[in-house]
Amino acid sequence: MPATDPATPTPPRSAAVSAVASGVHTRGMFRGMDQAYLMQGDLLAAIAVWAGLGWLLDRALGTPEVFLVVGSLVGYAAGVYLIWLRSERMDADERAATEAPGDAPGDAPGDTSREIRGAS
Repeated sequence: MPATDPATPTPPRSAAVSAVASGVHTRGMFRGMDQAYLMQGDLLAAIAVWAGLGWLLDRALGTPEVFLVVGSLVGYAAGVYLIWLRSERMDADERAATEAPGDAPGDAPGDTSREIRGAS
């Protein structure tokens, strides 16, 4: 019997299943994962670039792996700094998103003059 047969009843979807299917549940559950992967990439790229520059400098100067180690440490520090910058930007974006439009400093409660001025 085909699944499209009108005599075959379809089971009702629960709210949890429909929320997952619509993406509402997964957006809340995985919020920030994209930023975490970007932070991981920033850290790994910074280490790889600076360690690579140190390795090239060691090859050019004929020294043992001194600049490779120094470059790795500098890359790690640069990567941690990039992660800190990205997290600060994420915090600022989250604060701006949760702040209501009328909650700007200096606005009186119920003051709509800002919206009126912006409309003219």
